[in-house]
Amino acid sequence: MSQGLNIGQMDRKVSIEVFTTTTRASGQKQKTWETYATWWCKLVADNSGEVSANDQRQGSTRYTLRGRYMPSIKHDMRINDNGIYYNIVGVRTAGRNEQTIITAEYIDSDVSNM
Repeated sequence: MSQGLNIGQMDRKVSIEVFTTTTRASGQKQKTWETYATWWCKLVADNSGEVSANDQRQGSTRYTLRGRYMPSIKHDMRINDNGIYYNIVGVRTAGRNEQTIITAEYIDSDVSNM
């Protein structure tokens, strides 16, 4: 049985973005993020910690985003919450296509090396 979601709890309007490649008039390829969909959701921090990347320590926080069913969300997309970006690491559906639940990770690269 899926956990219900009160519409009043969906207080974040985020953009789900997809990475695309376009061709300029000059014929040069340009890679950019485009908005795939706008989605109202509830954002909850799950846990935080540190990860190592290229011998640098970075702060990492995982979030759960819950909202109305949104088809075709994939792991290679990202969440844009007013200029704060989250990598999508998990997507699942609850109920009979009632909710989409996204697990996303924000990585803060400004954490100092200790």
